[in-house]
Amino acid sequence: MCNGDKLLLATFQLEKDTRAWWESVEVTRANGQFTWAEFKEAFNSKYFSECMQERKAVEFAALKQKSLTVAEYKAQFSRLARYAEHLVNTERMKAKHFLNSLKPQYIIQLAPLDIQTYAEMVKKAQLLEDTTDFTDRIKGKFVKKEMSSGLSPAKPTNGKKHPFNITEGSSQERKPKVFVPNTLTKSNCKHCDKPGETEDDPYTQEDGNDQE
Repeated sequence: MCNGDKLLLATFQLEKDTRAWWESVEVTRANGQFTWAEFKEAFNSKYFSECMQERKAVEFAALKQKSLTVAEYKAQFSRLARYAEHLVNTERMKAKHFLNSLKPQYIIQLAPLDIQTYAEMVKKAQLLEDTTDFTDRIKGKFVKKEMSSGLSPAKPTNGKKHPFNITEGSSQERKPKVFVPNTLTKSNCKHCDKPGETEDDPYTQEDGNDQE
């Protein structure tokens, strides 16, 4: 849209007090002709103080998409851009500024395309948003289906093996055996009534002579 068309559109949308104001301004010139730049300067001087214009320019410079949709961000961008025309006075500058205020993941994908015009940048950003929303919905349905079927995504082990857990009652868990020597129980000899000899001990020898 050329500047002449912008001027016609802007003056056509003026209502009541603003239209009366503009008509009073037009009569100050013999031919009643104003340029688009002159109209903006006169309008802003009337309805926006210099302090207000500076505040809007700062707001535009700090504008970020964040949680806004591309359409919502574009509306904010267009509303504030007129207060900071020194930042967007060419198509390439306007496209670049729009790009730099998008979400980081959009910047990563759109920056390599080297888009030269604002309209093309908005179009590509909107297409990217639509594609991202679509793939996110597909992923969400897939995860929901896995959860309903009792499956859960596998968790990475970082190359480490899980330790072997011995469950209660398994053959891997054994109590150590305690071996007790099998000693003979001794009692007094039934023949001589001496302690420490078993019943199977032979007769004791007396005075070195064998018992007959």
